[in-house]
Parts: sequence; structure tokens; C-alpha cells
Amino acid sequence: MEKSKSSFMDKMTAVIEEKIAPVLMRIFNRPTLNIIKNSMVNVMPLILFGSIMLLISLLGTTSMGTEKPILPFLAPFSDQIGLMNNLTMGFMTLFFSVSVGLNYAEEYELDKISCGLLSLMSFLLINQNTTADNMLDVSSFGAKALFPTMITSILALKIYKTCIQKKIEIRMPDGVPPAVGKAFSSLIPYTIVGVFYWLIRTIFNINLVAIISGLLEPVFKGADNIFVFSFFCIINKLLWGLGIHADTLFQGILDPMKMMWIAANSEAAQAGMELPYIWTTAVERTCLWTGPVLGLLILLLFSKVKHLKTFSIASLPAEYYPPWEPPVSRFRATRKFLP
Repeated sequence: MEKSKSSFMDKMTAVIEEKIAPVLMRIFNRPTLNIIKNSMVNVMPLILFGSIMLLISLLGTTSMGTEKPILPFLAPFSDQIGLMNNLTMGFMTLFFSVSVGLNYAEEYELDKISCGLLSLMSFLLINQNTTADNMLDVSSFGAKALFPTMITSILALKIYKTCIQKKIEIRMPDGVPPAVGKAFSSLIPYTIVGVFYWLIRTIFNINLVAIISGLLEPVFKGADNIFVFSFFCIINKLLWGLGIHADTLFQGILDPMKMMWIAANSEAAQAGMELPYIWTTAVERTCLWTGPVLGLLILLLFSKVKHLKTFSIASLPAEYYPPWEPPVSRFRATRKFLP
């Protein structure tokens, strides 16, 4: 009986490793998804800094659910401290657009400065159709424009790459300084992208950010529920059990969604409103790692097997500081010795 169970598990594992996992790897390891994933990682320090500043500013208000501020001496400075959150998380997509250009250039071995500036230019042109009173509308600089910016920036950069590869550029004599030569070689793709997005947003008054965000809004709201989250957790753990780094696999798709949810929660917290989203990175990591691994290590702490008890004592400190992968990977190597 045990042999048939083992045989079934071996067959299932083989199917996943040989059939399903390679397909997932091909889908989620596409260059575009890697660019998006790396770009999200690049802006993470800004998001963390903005989140810390938001938390500090809320300590001087009653938005934490208390009748009086937790730290009353911060009350006069709450707005000024919150400004740092507005200029970091509130401008998340602006920074992200530059990061997309830099990572795209690195992926395809193009000029980083040209790609970074082109991506920034496309972001501004697709978001602005007027400068009334010499002011810009920054309402789309936050997280809600992340997905539209991914599409418009990648499209602009593909146009740039095509022009460079097809030699659709202005060539300067050999004696011209390299910086000047690169500037002129980028002029044609910059003009194509600039005119194209200017026509869309300014002349035809097509708000791509609003259109794309409106189309994706049901997906974002529908994904933030216990059933989708549980399904993701099961797939995540299944892939981890087979030695596949599931977090990296889904990062390019899920991270932008979670960033949008975190930014929306941040705005709601700042306004003293109920948080609209539950699925955030903190909740995900707690459910996937902190809770299960802590329970496992506590169980092993009372094990009669000496090396498992020692393993638990040595691994428990890691629970208080990510990553949690070391205890999991070490336990995977010793699990066959479980009593």
C-alpha cells in the first residue's frame, strides 16, 4: 500500500517537474516580466522610506484608532512628515518609469541614459495634455498608473530598440564626442515616440491611463479575496516543495498589483479611512513564511530527535529577520529523518 502511494507521488512530482514547471518558467521568465520585476525591486527603497514616514506621521494623529495621538509632540509636524510619503509613494510610477528604461537597456544592451529618459518622457506625455497655470496634474503619478505605464513605457522602448537595430538614426562623424553622437542617434526614435504619444493624449484626448486602469480594475478588486489568495498560497508552496523559487516566478505580475494595493491602503490610512485591500506583501509573507515556519520550528523544538531539536534552536532567530528560506531549505535536506 505504501509502495503504491509512493509511486503515485513520484509520478505526480515527475509530471509537475517535467511538464508543468518548465512551462511556468518559460511564461514567467520572459524578458519583459524580468524587466518589470527588477524595476519594482529598484523602487522598493523609495516605497519603504515613504511607508516609514507615513507611519511616523500617523503617530501624531488620531488615524491609528485612538482618541488622542500616540505621540502628541508629532502632531504639529504630521503634515510635513507625511509630505515625504506623498513625494515617494505618491510619485511611485514616475520613478518606476525611469527604472523600466534602465532595466530595459540592461536587458537588451542599449544606452541606459537614452532609455531611462525616453521612458520618463513617454510617461509624462501619456499622462499630461495641458499645463494649466504652469502646473502639472500629478494624480496619475502614484501607483494607480503602474500597469498603464508598463505598457506605454515598454512600447516606447521597443520602438527605440527597433530604430537602433534597424539603423534608423542620425549618424555622426567619428570625430564627434560619444555623448553627442548618442544624443543625435536617439533623436529619431525620441521624435517618433514623442509625436505618437502627444497625438494620443493631447490631440485626440485619449486618456490611456484611465482606460487601461478601468479595464483592469475588476481584475484587481476580484483578485483581493480569500479564494484567489489561498489558491496562490497552495501553488506557491507546491512549487517551493519542488525546489522552484515561486516568489521570483510570480514577482513580475503580482508585485505591481500588491504595490497598487499598498499605495491605496496608504492613501486611505492617511485620510483616516478604512483600508480597502487585505492582500499586501506583509500579509502574504506572514501566511506563507512566518506563521508556517514558526509553527514548524516550535514543533521541532519538542522533537525527541536530537539533531531536529538542535536545528530548531539554531533556526528560530531567523524567524525575526527575513529571509526565511535558510530554515526551509535546511529542513528539506533533513526531512527524511523525521520520526
